[in-house]
Amino acid sequence: MSEESHRSGLSPDEYRKLTGFEGDWRDSWWADDFLELMVQRWKIRPARAVLDVGCGVGHWGQRLMGLLPDATLAGIDAEETWMQEARERALRLGLQADYQVARAESLPFADERFDVVTCQTVLMHVDDPLAVLREMVRVTRPGGLVIAAEPNNLANVAARAMAHPEQPWSVIRDQLELHHTLGRGKLAVGEGDQSVGEKLPMHFESAGLERIHIALNPQTAPAQPPYDRPRGAMDVKMLREWTADGRLMEMGATVDNSRRLFLAGGGTPERFEELFAVAFAAQQALLAAIDDGLYVTGGGHLHYLVSGYRPA
Repeated sequence: MSEESHRSGLSPDEYRKLTGFEGDWRDSWWADDFLELMVQRWKIRPARAVLDVGCGVGHWGQRLMGLLPDATLAGIDAEETWMQEARERALRLGLQADYQVARAESLPFADERFDVVTCQTVLMHVDDPLAVLREMVRVTRPGGLVIAAEPNNLANVAARAMAHPEQPWSVIRDQLELHHTLGRGKLAVGEGDQSVGEKLPMHFESAGLERIHIALNPQTAPAQPPYDRPRGAMDVKMLREWTADGRLMEMGATVDNSRRLFLAGGGTPERFEELFAVAFAAQQALLAAIDDGLYVTGGGHLHYLVSGYRPA
């Protein structure tokens, strides 16, 4: 896999916008009490060594570390430009962390090195998620825990579209066709599976993990006038930024990159232009509804949290 393929063909800056690395938006994906409950269920409070695979600027691993008082954190990512940010962010949070550039498919650590090995929205961007999981298992000690947090993004596109019952079915249908074809394109060019969350239990079992547990992230991003609830307000802010840049919220990618994936998924240039125009107009209409105080959503999101133990 090339250096670019883990980013779906995007430059580091483009991918940064896609993933929302700025600020604390990604931290808002998780509620403190839910993570506390999961740490209790996993029985990982005594963990001493944690690895965050594909860590970006550090959000997910650092979020967990707030609940693991005796642990030190290591993180790897293929993008060197993010490592210094991860270090600075950990320093601000008072965490012990070591970050380095490496590939998820070839972790630079000895066998059985970590008590907990985890990733978030990483397996959805790799050609062979099972190969990455097996590498994560390799560096997990016997009896240690592997955790992956991954979405079903096609389902999330559908949920957002269905939040607007006044939209004609043709508009909803066109949005689903666009994102379904984009997802097929990502698979075709080896850049990941937007709905890999559905397949995680199978991959965990194939990787040799046991006592596999499947949970759904219960955090939502409700939005209603005056749109001042913290999580919903963050999503509205992201929506404004993406729309101003001419990007679609569920993809976040550039138009050129979206076109590339659409064609790889079997679509035609003409159909891409038609569907993109419909989806972007729907996004602009959503923003207009927010400005008029008419948009309401429960803000649900299908985000799996799957875990399994390496056999002792």
